[in-house]
Amino acid sequence: MTDTDRVVVVGAGIAGASAADHLARGTDAEVLVLERGTEPADETTARSGAFVGFWGHESAACVPLLRYGIRYYGRLLSAAGTTARFVHGGRLRLATTAAGDDAIRTAFESDFDRTLRESTASATATKGAPVQYLSGETLDETLVLPGLATDTVTGALYSPGVGYVDDPAALARAVLDRARESGATVETNTTVTGLQTEGGRVTGVRTTDGRRRADAVVAAAGPWNRRLLDTAGVTLPVRNTRGPMLALDTDEHGLPALYHEESGVYTRQNRDGSLFVGHFPGQYDDASVLDPDAIGDDVQDARHERSLDVIRRLCPGTRGASVVDEWVGVRTVTPDGDPILGPTDVDGLSVLAFNANGIQYAPAAGRLVAAEVGGFDPGFPTAGVAFDRLR
Repeated sequence: MTDTDRVVVVGAGIAGASAADHLARGTDAEVLVLERGTEPADETTARSGAFVGFWGHESAACVPLLRYGIRYYGRLLSAAGTTARFVHGGRLRLATTAAGDDAIRTAFESDFDRTLRESTASATATKGAPVQYLSGETLDETLVLPGLATDTVTGALYSPGVGYVDDPAALARAVLDRARESGATVETNTTVTGLQTEGGRVTGVRTTDGRRRADAVVAAAGPWNRRLLDTAGVTLPVRNTRGPMLALDTDEHGLPALYHEESGVYTRQNRDGSLFVGHFPGQYDDASVLDPDAIGDDVQDARHERSLDVIRRLCPGTRGASVVDEWVGVRTVTPDGDPILGPTDVDGLSVLAFNANGIQYAPAAGRLVAAEVGGFDPGFPTAGVAFDRLR
């Protein structure tokens, strides 16, 4: 691939925006972004928890990618005119049973190669930020946690480096604006219905407005990626889970982001003061192939009540809170929990697929595809996130 090709990016969420930004600023390619929606980043990106930072369990393959993303967002969010904000506060992974405590203790020991000889231990892995294990008995004398029922907690992992972007759609639009300033074109209301190939390489895309020629294509379509790659004869080994989300009108503030080990329910604060309540239903073995077009925004009653029950037990002050909004995201999950980034079996066709953490790794994903097009070193190893590792 030369540095003067026409590259079509499918999808204008945070991954597509990053690809466009890095391609437009780092190569001589003509960059065209095609977005099915009326506004960029209104699908997967807008519906996400938008967490960024070291949780403590990142694989060796992902650590340099996350470091790149943290630097990228630090600079982007320092720029004038960016309305998205990064909110610090850390994240508590909480267990409320003996089995849950065993699970997070095991995770700590495995991730940091350290044995828990005392009730409280901390570690800074060479791969990431500090993470601290706290027993249930020491939690409320170590952290100020107003509103949390600490007497129900059997153990916790505290990741102080984790925060979140309070408006992920605005973040993606800021990245797209950078891409436009460097010459990229963004077209909305244009659905890509398939890929065109010839002789083993991609030659263009089919859209609702006709064919668009392309020397390279970047599939950054979130849960639509699998269907899109199918049209080129490429099987993307990903599955999906439903991600039900609620917003609670509550006066409970001052807590870090929470993740409940036993249920997969998690929280963070919204910009408007409401409490974001999500549910992570599991990894690859718990997932299936879903049609994202068939998923509505009504949270199913059982999931709704399950999430509310967990939060009301953890944060008793939310028991009288009203649900003021609800929506459903469609997550992509990969077999090994790491992203699938870069070239596929079809020449010129790259994919950006994540394991429910696209905002964290989108900057590095954009850098990776720009390096592929421009023929330069991205500055970090890529074999551990490559498409062909899963053959």
